[in-house]
Amino acid sequence: VHVVFGAVVQVVKRIRAHKDAVTCCAFSPNGEQLVTGSYDGTMKVWDASDWSEVSVLRSLVNMVVHCSFSPCGSVLAGVCLSLQDSTSSATGAITIWDTVSWTQTQGPCGDAPDDHLQPRFMCCSFAPRGKVLAACGWGRSGELLMAWETAPRGWRALCCR
Repeated sequence: VHVVFGAVVQVVKRIRAHKDAVTCCAFSPNGEQLVTGSYDGTMKVWDASDWSEVSVLRSLVNMVVHCSFSPCGSVLAGVCLSLQDSTSSATGAITIWDTVSWTQTQGPCGDAPDDHLQPRFMCCSFAPRGKVLAACGWGRSGELLMAWETAPRGWRALCCR
């Protein structure tokens, strides 16, 4: 990971800490942390003031392909893929992390309402107010978009297309 600054690109820091390709990165909204995700199945949290490692978040599946902070910075979402077999069919899941304790919390179900869709999410994004999380990728029937709303007892599916 190369951290750069300014209109003229200048390398500020080189971070070599993952065991496989780094696939994504995201700064927290306040700019105090940087999260990197990798095919090695981890997301690493870095202190942006001195680039020290704060935490290592291990996914429940094989590869982290995307990460995104909620607008208030209290939640980190990770999109993870798991290869199922030698045919390279994959399933995708959304993992949710509390950014105070860096512990995994109950997130939206990685499965679409119709199990036959077999979602393979590739990216996700929070709405500006942080109450809705959308993820897209593909499923058995083609392109897939899902959205969930935070609810008192977890996440509630809003749409699946």
